[in-house]
Parts: sequence; C-alpha cells; structure tokens
Amino acid sequence: MKLARMVLVLVASLLLGGGFVASQMASLNGDSFAHAQRMDSAPIRSLALLLLLGAIALSFVRDQEEPNE
Repeated sequence: MKLARMVLVLVASLLLGGGFVASQMASLNGDSFAHAQRMDSAPIRSLALLLLLGAIALSFVRDQEEPNE
C-alpha cells in the first residue's frame, strides 16, 4: 500500500505542478480566460474526482507493516 500511496502522491504532485505552470504560461500569454475554460471540462473534473476518491480509499487501508494497535 505504501507504493500505491507514493504513486498517488507523485501523480497528484505532477498534475498540480503541471497545472500551475500551464496557468502561469497562459497568464503570461494573455490567454487565461481560454485556459480557465479548458480546465473546466469534463475530463479534468473526472480526473480530479478520481484522485480524490483514490486518496480517500487509500486513507482507509492499513499498511501491512504497521503494528496492530
């Protein structure tokens, strides 16, 4: 489960970093309104929902290595 958590954190971090860079580039190019419209599309919202549900699901799964309390 540690690997799944690390992958989820890595994917979320890369997407957030990439989104930030894309937002800044759109702002500098004067294209921020079009960028905001592209980010408000169904695939982007679905990906955000998938990441959120994955994080919630992984929060309920215990690691095998943890001592039982």
